[in-house]
Amino acid sequence: MIFRKICLIFILIFSSISATPSSSQFKQDKVNILIPELWAIKKPIQSGSLVLTHNNLPATINIIQHYFLEPVTANGLQEIRSASTYDGWMNILSRPGSKKEILSANAKDSHLAVYVRQELNDQLKLDEFLTAEYYYVVDTTYYILTIETTKQAWKGIQEEWKFFIQNFWIGNGKRPLFHTFDISFNDWVQVGNFNNMNYINASPSVQKQLELKWELSVTANQTQANIPIASLGNNLFMIIDNYLSKKDYETGKEIWGFPLNESIDSTYLSCINSLLFLKDNFSQNIFALSTYTGEIIYTISINNLLSRPVFTQDALYINDNGTIRKYSIGSGLLLWSHDFHEFKKGSLFISEYHLIGQISTNEFIALNPENGVLSWKTKPVSLLMHPTCTNKVLLAPIKERSYNKKLIAFDLKDGSIKWSFNKSILNFSFNHEISSTNDFSIISYSILNDNNETDHFLMRINNDTGEIDWEFPSALGYSRPLLSSYFIFSFNTISNTLMVVDSNTGKDIPHMSLVKPLAQFIPIKESILQFFVSDTKLHIQAFN
Repeated sequence: MIFRKICLIFILIFSSISATPSSSQFKQDKVNILIPELWAIKKPIQSGSLVLTHNNLPATINIIQHYFLEPVTANGLQEIRSASTYDGWMNILSRPGSKKEILSANAKDSHLAVYVRQELNDQLKLDEFLTAEYYYVVDTTYYILTIETTKQAWKGIQEEWKFFIQNFWIGNGKRPLFHTFDISFNDWVQVGNFNNMNYINASPSVQKQLELKWELSVTANQTQANIPIASLGNNLFMIIDNYLSKKDYETGKEIWGFPLNESIDSTYLSCINSLLFLKDNFSQNIFALSTYTGEIIYTISINNLLSRPVFTQDALYINDNGTIRKYSIGSGLLLWSHDFHEFKKGSLFISEYHLIGQISTNEFIALNPENGVLSWKTKPVSLLMHPTCTNKVLLAPIKERSYNKKLIAFDLKDGSIKWSFNKSILNFSFNHEISSTNDFSIISYSILNDNNETDHFLMRINNDTGEIDWEFPSALGYSRPLLSSYFIFSFNTISNTLMVVDSNTGKDIPHMSLVKPLAQFIPIKESILQFFVSDTKLHIQAFN
């Protein structure tokens, strides 16, 4: 029981890092540290080693720098230390370093371990000793940061240790910055999520008999697939006939709801960081609402919105009449503007290192999301339809001259062309925008056969190489697919039925027939929401 409590303490501690108000800077070789106020470096300083001691408590911080003849992983280093140095100790916590920890330390790999040892003292009571170690690896060089203390003293120095870890980094010059990044499922039903990839984190078991979880009916004039839906945790948010509501995903019961002003765009809804985002068709303003209450938290004034906003965990980016503006997602305050290039109307894409859009010269350019400075440009291209962005490539369906249509993959590292795809067949056409995961893309296209008739095909292409994984004939009328971990979901616009395809093989998946005719469907978590219209009512059903 004691060790479970200790483990819980350490898990809570290492999942959040705060700061200490007073410190002094120190550098040895490539090791950069800030020394907390009540700590001092032990003299004399040895090469490849630093030792800090606490002035008032029994606590020591050690930094060891060493070299391997061959590359080693941080996890492998932890296993070596566990077997040699901490034999007989209990390893109560071991995990890989987070992306933030690795980038902030300017390392290639990282690992964390916490060890506990108990000893019986002269009073026949247990003394508990705690050791926490961070392992950082840069090629064949490794760095071990160790804090040794007692359970009793830990409470007094834990904030200083967290501050020390937060400010440790390896290298010379400027320390790398970490940008928090997360997905906003903006328009993921209509035209894909924030990157236009159309990928959803949902895997309903479509091959089993789906059971009805809940159903609701509302009087509505909307009969087509124009209902914006966003999800956050176990909550669904939707706009139906200018009525915004929050519903419980498990039961379908309304938690709150209210009518919107007629000027509000009833086809747009985004959700991130416990905030809902709406836009006004007349004033072009963006409204941020609380997901808990629906009240307006702040408003962003826009002159002319040319692209729908894109989001990260800490910022939103807007194309305001050709000028890119970055706003704080927490407060709505303007952080920077980029007006050196005139951005065209169309999709913006945001990755961890680039904000991408097309400018008036038909070039795609990438800005540094931190400061809005230009990173790279591509060659000018004439777009056929909205492009698609993954974590490595920008996929642009383009037209060359009056007849040649092709797909170009621009490398996000520098904007160069990584590969291009061209069937070299007259009247080759894309049927819809590209749907992508980070590994592959699904393309629906058509060609004219020898009888001058149109044949349709569905194809999966490798994002790294541009090579075809599989290709099969498909029926006319499928909408742009939604992609999940295993399946391709599409909607036959002629028969109003659901189509499911295995994304690995391209083969049709037998599945339960849902109500016909559908107006819209949404895979979400382990469920499928289907929308259909009957007797002037819009019906929503949830199956899993």
